[in-house]
Order: sequence, then C-alpha cells, then structure tokens
Amino acid sequence: EPGLSLLEKRLVRLLEASVVAQGFGPDVAAPAMPEVGRSTGVRKLSTDDAGIFGPGAVDLARLDKEDVWRRFGHSHKNIEIERLRGLLDERIESLVALNPCRLELRERLASVMREGEAQDLGADALLERLLALVKEVNEEGGRAAREGVKEEELALFDLLVAACGSEVEQGERERVKSLVRESIAALKADRLVPGWRKDRAARREVRGVIEEVLDRLPDPLAPAHAARAADALFQHIYDSYPGGGRGTYAKG
Repeated sequence: EPGLSLLEKRLVRLLEASVVAQGFGPDVAAPAMPEVGRSTGVRKLSTDDAGIFGPGAVDLARLDKEDVWRRFGHSHKNIEIERLRGLLDERIESLVALNPCRLELRERLASVMREGEAQDLGADALLERLLALVKEVNEEGGRAAREGVKEEELALFDLLVAACGSEVEQGERERVKSLVRESIAALKADRLVPGWRKDRAARREVRGVIEEVLDRLPDPLAPAHAARAADALFQHIYDSYPGGGRGTYAKG
C-alpha cells in the first residue's frame, strides 16, 4: 500500500491474519485495527497499541503468565507472538554479551521459531513454548546472584567449568570461584591497561595469569587440553577487556 513503510505493511498483514485466525468473517465485527497514517507513513498510536508485549508494556523478568494468558485470547495473537520473540531476542543477546557460554539460549529461541513454522503450530502452542523459554532465560539471568558472583566472574567460571569437561562438586565450585576472583583482580590490577591488546609482552602476561589459574585448578578438574582451554579464556578476556576500565563489564 502506498505511503506505508515495510514494517507497517508487515504489521498490517499480521493484524489481518490475526483477525482471520480468531474467526472474524465478513458478517462479524472485528476489533478495531490501529490506524496507520497513509499520507505520511507515520503510525497513529492508540492507548492500546502497547498490547501485552509492546514497548514498555512488560518486564520479562516479572512476567505474570496468568495475566498473559488471560489477555492473549483477546489480542492480535500474531502481533503479540512477534513482539514476545523480539523481547526474548533482546534479552538473550544482552545475556550472551556478558557470557559466551549462553549461546545455547540464542539457538533455543531460533529452534522454537523454526519448529513453530515447520509444525504449523497455532499461536497458543507457540506462546506456551516461548513462555517456557522466558522462564529459562529468567533463571539464567538470575544465576550469578544465586552463585554469589558477579556477571564477569560467572563468565570466567563457566568457561573454566566447560574446559574441565566434567561435573564440579560444590566444594570444588567454591574453590574455582575463588580462583576466578583472584585472577580477575590480578588482571585488573596492572595488566589490563589501555593498549594491552596491541602489546605482545602485555598479551603474554595476561596469558600467563590464565595459565596459572588452570595450573591451580583441583586435580579432578584439570582440563585434558590445557592449551585449548587457555585459548578460550584468553579470547574472552581479549574481547571483554580493552583496558583502562572500559569493556563489557564497565559500569555505566
């Protein structure tokens, strides 16, 4: 339709599909669709446009599932599914940015959406799967607090545990956490200085701290491939700490 942006056209198609899916025929009044400014392409928002998962409408960390289901039956379901997918995508990407071991969450969301399309799931079934993923994402988002560590400590801890390739007993977990705290403190003290990534000697010092951490792991946790483990840990430090207090975990 002339005057509409691609996003607006997509929203209109989703709204129309939602109306059909909810059984509104030519003789049945459908809910009023949001008005779209056709001359300027600017969407005229109404007080109901936020819907269930629209901008500022919900905090995934405090999602009330009963309220969602109560309102979902009277909503434009396809629109709300797309909005929830977008919210999940944003939340997952923010978690992955803090911890590369969370990449599986990204694949989980993609898998849910692929299966929904391949199996031609209805909106209700797809919402149920997405809400299950919301719960999983929320649990992961609160794991650092439950472990009693900071996000940057959890990332290094997870990488170390992954390098070990085996289950870590509770007592050993606490020892590994202690090693992580010590290593981060040592790195920040005088090694992660501005420009360290461009200085060969500085990079060797950072690598040395990482190798020392691996050497100090309890015997049952010593990684079978120490060099590969050191590579993974070094890459994380390199990506996350450009130096001078800047980087992924810098306070805003």
